[in-house]
Amino acid sequence: MVRLCLWGVLFAFSFLACSTPKNKVVTVSAEKQLPRVLEVNWMTLDEVQAAMKKEPRKVLIDFYTSWCGWCKVMDRKTYSNPDVIKYINEKFYAVKFDAERKDTVMFLGKAYSFPIGNNANELALELLQGRLSYPSTVFLTEGFQSPTVVPGYLDVGKMEMVLKFLCKLPFNS
Repeated sequence: MVRLCLWGVLFAFSFLACSTPKNKVVTVSAEKQLPRVLEVNWMTLDEVQAAMKKEPRKVLIDFYTSWCGWCKVMDRKTYSNPDVIKYINEKFYAVKFDAERKDTVMFLGKAYSFPIGNNANELALELLQGRLSYPSTVFLTEGFQSPTVVPGYLDVGKMEMVLKFLCKLPFNS
């Protein structure tokens, strides 16, 4: 008898659970929502050139390739770190540039293409000073001058050190 009552109670709760209205609106309170994922504000070269006219900043260009494993690790670990993201977004204009892109890009009034026989876009060749190593990070001062090339993978600690060092330098160093 007790068993029969337990089965009856379970059936009743199952029936009630399944009979809730399908169009019921469920709201989630703000504290239960997932935090917004921060990202580096990656810009195009055109966007950076326009932004520089309004508010001068240093520029960070991340040169990568589609086949580069360390580039992917740097994206996943370094460029996803909240402290790195916040610092870059506050102090720099950031550009992500595929060094092997085949299209022509305009930068500072000059066209950069991917000539036959080269293994990189001319802009990558120029800013990396012919030393093609991926990933490589190039920092430019106001007016897109004085490229500082930092080749190789930068973990969070190294990236923070480089960013903070470069921000202490005057714009026209």
